[in-house]
Amino acid sequence: MTDKLHAHVVLLFRAALHLPSEGLSNGRASTHLFYMPNTSLPQTSFQISTPEPVGTAANEWPHLVARELLKGPLNEALASVLQMLGRMGAADRVYVIEYDASLALFRNTHEWVRRGVSAHVQDLQNAPVSLLGSLHTEALAGNAVAFTDVYDMPSDCEALQAEFIRQGNKSVLCLPLMRNGQLRGLFGFDATKRQTQWSNDVVSAMFACAELLAIALHNPRNIIRNRQADYFPELIYLRNGGDLHGVPLTSIIAIRARRNVSEVLLAEHASFLPDSRPIKDWESILSGNAFMRIHRSAIVRVKAVRDLVRRPSSNWHIRLLHSETSWNVSREAVEQLKLRMIE
Repeated sequence: MTDKLHAHVVLLFRAALHLPSEGLSNGRASTHLFYMPNTSLPQTSFQISTPEPVGTAANEWPHLVARELLKGPLNEALASVLQMLGRMGAADRVYVIEYDASLALFRNTHEWVRRGVSAHVQDLQNAPVSLLGSLHTEALAGNAVAFTDVYDMPSDCEALQAEFIRQGNKSVLCLPLMRNGQLRGLFGFDATKRQTQWSNDVVSAMFACAELLAIALHNPRNIIRNRQADYFPELIYLRNGGDLHGVPLTSIIAIRARRNVSEVLLAEHASFLPDSRPIKDWESILSGNAFMRIHRSAIVRVKAVRDLVRRPSSNWHIRLLHSETSWNVSREAVEQLKLRMIE
């Protein structure tokens, strides 16, 4: 009954996005592997425990995820989804990993971490798939893998084991992101405080959530990044509290200061995304000819400037291609901006 409910949520989500049906998951939510600790030792010595419920049953997760994803824009919705799943699932870290078109490289694109837990989204960038060992093989087959004890992993996962230990993981749950029968990424939970054995209900719910995430991430209507590219575009990572996620540098239109932090405008967003860096840090990140600081409180992509207008008060301002907001331009920057706009 639970799997039928999850499949129904997925079908409704596809309908909301006006996507054709691909059929039901055919029971995939029951297909998963558990690499258990050495069973010859007393199980209690491994301090294995099931995450404590936090008020929301696992079978409700797909509905909540679908509702959040439909709110959009996608990057903001993803940040909210990862945080929500992390808290409901008592995880310490929730991540999304993306493969390149050839399935030869992968990178971490989105991550939520609980307070006090280290973030590692920037560490695994253009990493070779060989690092994943048999995890990649199982993901290709559409299986989920739970390493309930990272110190007892298959021998072909030695490199992955070292990475898990470096990140402070005790247990890891990893599910494939499949689209049209093809592996496109990975998604799951890290437990850093204690070893964890995830229940069948949680794994089933996470399969449904993974299906929803794959649909949202690889919906042709989303323009976050060019999915047909054979390479990964450069990412800039935005941090807001425990949320850390990457956005393509090419999608950044402008940065504006808000007290000691910044707000970032992306081409596909109608609103700004918060970032904990001050605007002075963005000057070095966005160095080069594409961007220009037009005011002490603003940096813009020059090619995105729609017009430069002088107000009756003699002050100058611009409007951008993807925003109706008026941006002030300092007197010192006006002439340089005029030149840059005709280059």
